[in-house]
Amino acid sequence: MESQQQQQQIQGNQQQRRQQSQRQEQQQQQQQQQQQQQQQQQGGVIVGRIGVTQPRRVAAVALAARVSREVGSDPGGVVGFSVRFGCTYTAATRLLFVTEGVLLREAFRDPHLHHFGAFVLDEVHERSLQQECLLGLFKPLLRVRKTLKLVLMSATLDPTPLLAFLRAAGIGIGIGIVSIPHRSFPLRTLYAPAPQDDYLEAALLTVLQIHLATEDSQGDILVFLPGQEEIEALRALLHAKLQQLHKCGAPHPSGAPQGAPQGAPRGAPRGGPRGAPQGALQGAPHPPGAPQGAPQGATQGAPEGAPQGAPQGAPEGCGAPEGAPQGPPEGAPWGPPEGCGAAEVILATNIAETSLTIPGVRFVVDSGLKKSKVMNYKTHVEALQLQEISKDSADQRAGRAAREGPGTVYRLYTEECYRQMAPHRKPEVLSCDLSQLFLQLKVLGVSNPLEFPFLDVPPKEAFAAAGRNLYRLEAIDEKGELTKLGRQLTLLPLPPALGALLLAATSLNCLEGALTLVAMLSAENVWATPFALSRKKAAALSKARQQFTDPTSDHLTLVGAYNCWARAEDPLVFCRETGLQHSALQRAKLIREQLQQELRGMGYTDPALQQQQQQQQQQQQQQLQQQALDLRRCLAKSCWQQTAKLQADSRQYITVVSAATNPTNQKAAAAAAAAAAAAAAAAALVAEAAAAAPSTAAA
Repeated sequence: MESQQQQQQIQGNQQQRRQQSQRQEQQQQQQQQQQQQQQQQQGGVIVGRIGVTQPRRVAAVALAARVSREVGSDPGGVVGFSVRFGCTYTAATRLLFVTEGVLLREAFRDPHLHHFGAFVLDEVHERSLQQECLLGLFKPLLRVRKTLKLVLMSATLDPTPLLAFLRAAGIGIGIGIVSIPHRSFPLRTLYAPAPQDDYLEAALLTVLQIHLATEDSQGDILVFLPGQEEIEALRALLHAKLQQLHKCGAPHPSGAPQGAPQGAPRGAPRGGPRGAPQGALQGAPHPPGAPQGAPQGATQGAPEGAPQGAPQGAPEGCGAPEGAPQGPPEGAPWGPPEGCGAAEVILATNIAETSLTIPGVRFVVDSGLKKSKVMNYKTHVEALQLQEISKDSADQRAGRAAREGPGTVYRLYTEECYRQMAPHRKPEVLSCDLSQLFLQLKVLGVSNPLEFPFLDVPPKEAFAAAGRNLYRLEAIDEKGELTKLGRQLTLLPLPPALGALLLAATSLNCLEGALTLVAMLSAENVWATPFALSRKKAAALSKARQQFTDPTSDHLTLVGAYNCWARAEDPLVFCRETGLQHSALQRAKLIREQLQQELRGMGYTDPALQQQQQQQQQQQQQQLQQQALDLRRCLAKSCWQQTAKLQADSRQYITVVSAATNPTNQKAAAAAAAAAAAAAAAAALVAEAAAAAPSTAAA
């Protein structure tokens, strides 16, 4: 009987649980239906914050500022931004511009992203590593959150693969393609007639001829180069050439070429990629239609009688000689003669392809090259390689010239080379280091990263190399599971190696130096070495850097440079004397503070720093105690007449003045005075006897 009753009770409990779960499911369905009805009644109003992703920090910050002005709100109000090492938003922010990495970190904390009602993934044609991960996250999330809206935006992407990717996940309903015609202006495209030997020289000649053959009021010149090194080299060359032309009476742009610090290191790369196919980018263009005998780089369509060569055609002696004078120091642009209109020359990498429109640009000079990170999976070394761009990148670059009016693009490669370009850029996930992505997927609960729904599946050896790297860092164990260190690394906005460096420093009493080093490595481009320095100036620069140079370590040199900059009375003068970038050091300071906050949030402090803080607190306590004692002495010296003493019975106070005027105390004082007088007289007699004794002995 008892067993039957127990079974009945168990069955009853199970039935109650089933009923409860059914009621909960019904409630959830009702809530979802109510939300859908509310959205339909409100005309599709999105409930929650709208997140807009950008591939780069500068784009997210600039767009947030622009939209804030458009809606009449202060930054951080209705419109805000959140990027690596910086954010401006509040709980009332409705539109949040973020970088893709920041959104991934938000997904770690909240996998369903409940605070957001819609997302806009911009520039999806760039196919960055973070974009691939976000697309894989949204694929199952859209099935769970029926009301979540997702918009993918691109100016050049073929939507067919994305449609197939989403429909394969069962999200075929509600997917549509919207094409928005953009405002377009006439665009003239000019190609180089033959492969070039030196794309930097080609860019130099093309810029000079555009400047000499056109009026400055027609627009600015945007030059696309592969990287910072090439930008610095071309800027130095332009400064030298334009100064020579100015001496010969030719006008020149109003300011230094924009985009990079003045100067470039010796030995900057000059040629195109090795082994490039026929039509690779090398040298200066000679567009069809240029007069025979014109120098390479002549501009098609130049006004009749306009100069057809860079310095050629100017008076004799106006060429840039070896060791030509360098440009002005950073931040000190030189202007044209009074009354001379002038254009600007903007030197940029592929960061200027998308997101932001540089106003005033009418001419684009496209080198056709870029630098991309490529991982060697055997050695686990990642390097920047010079590569040809894709067709969609070339089209994006050309479009920069016709955003605000008719424009011209000068392509420093042949038309055949353009036809042979890949139609779209190669996704980063197929060529870069996947260590950080490996950790992120583990945090998101993906046991086997190869099973993650990638739009383009990475090669197996990429994840194998990432696993080996993380195991050596002790971020994962033998089974591939996250260790305590691995989970901590995912909380830091750093590559795994730099994150491990910081966490190791917390136990080795060197966190202060590690924070400085990681911040300097993250800031990048901290050096601003001028180009073609004289021996005297080079010696002065080397001597100025001796104060922080460590001959045994470049990393310790970076730490020393930051510490000297932080202690300098005038940081700008210090940077000018030592060839450092003041803006980069300011950014390093912000990064350092942000990382310090992140570590504090994780419960980490530097023991040496903690001991130093304790010593400072003890010193402050001793100073306060000494100040209190000195203050009491001052009171006793100046306010003693208002001082009272608590009597033995603890019932009354007697002031010092009252005690001095008390009759009993007066008698005691008189007796004490008499005793003191007698003692003084006796002392005088003793002194007289002592003085007379030597005289008697002598007699």
